[in-house]
Amino acid sequence: MKRIFFYTDVLPFLEDGEDAIEKLRRDLETFRQAKDKVEVIWHPYHRTEEFLRLNKSEVTTDYLNLVELFIKEKWGILDNTSEEVEIKKVLFSCDAFFGDVGNLVYEAKETNIPVMIRNIHLF
Repeated sequence: MKRIFFYTDVLPFLEDGEDAIEKLRRDLETFRQAKDKVEVIWHPYHRTEEFLRLNKSEVTTDYLNLVELFIKEKWGILDNTSEEVEIKKVLFSCDAFFGDVGNLVYEAKETNIPVMIRNIHLF
């Protein structure tokens, strides 16, 4: 079984609101449907909830509901690691990176982990 490191940053939620939530729903559904073939390790930026609340984002509740559902359904792993060394250990244990742009993209690329960048505006 392949392990996919799925990274979501807070910025798309702040900039694109509901479009970012819908993209997250689609991505999670895709991973859920492939749960027999891939193990997804979802690593949301560790301060996402904090920044959504700080910016009074209209999608905070939707985001938290998706996180809660992901945890409840137990078909993937939610990685809440916040220390960079620990995050890298998780990333380096994976076969591929899928997610938003950030420093982890470069870490994956440096270690020859295949990278696919999310695009909120594409289905």
